[in-house]
Amino acid sequence: MLSEIAAPKHAILFNKEWLVRSNNRWGLAYTSLEELIAICHFASICDGNIVEIGCNEGYTTAALAVNHPGRLIYAIDYIGTNSTMRPEQRHEMPSVIARQARNFSNVRPINQDSTTLDYSKLSNVRMVFIDGGHHFEQVKADSELAITHLRSQCGGYILWHDYDSVGPYIDVKRYIDTELAPKCQVHRILNTGLVVAKI
Repeated sequence: MLSEIAAPKHAILFNKEWLVRSNNRWGLAYTSLEELIAICHFASICDGNIVEIGCNEGYTTAALAVNHPGRLIYAIDYIGTNSTMRPEQRHEMPSVIARQARNFSNVRPINQDSTTLDYSKLSNVRMVFIDGGHHFEQVKADSELAITHLRSQCGGYILWHDYDSVGPYIDVKRYIDTELAPKCQVHRILNTGLVVAKI
């Protein structure tokens, strides 16, 4: 079932040089400041380490790292041929994974197709932020791997980005509305493009 919750209020640290103005809002290149605050809020209450699928240049990764220095941030992206990535997204493929976050000792960049990620090789992952390929099959595969992992542990949180997007990214919403929401409690975070589920 899908419900709505207010965006969390959470004090965060970030480098002001990372901010850009887009659509009359301040944020990172692809993430609004409200979204960044919400992501950091759930990272602070997840009781474990974090996987970020689709880290791109690593601005969100860096914000997670600086706000949660005691947690590992696994920054997943894939440099290579990826037929499941939407053509509209291919310009987002980074030349260096998590470039902005590589200097943080708690960041682990991983060049891998996220649909083949083996969570058993990672340490105590309790939150997964999914912002990778936005094709339906990719969103579903990333989500099901994360859900399976968190259910095998003591639970945790999954956040999805671009739920409110239209056009080619509509598959994020379609997957959540048709496959996920009928099976578990999912919350749309108001004033953001984020959806969160506690597993």
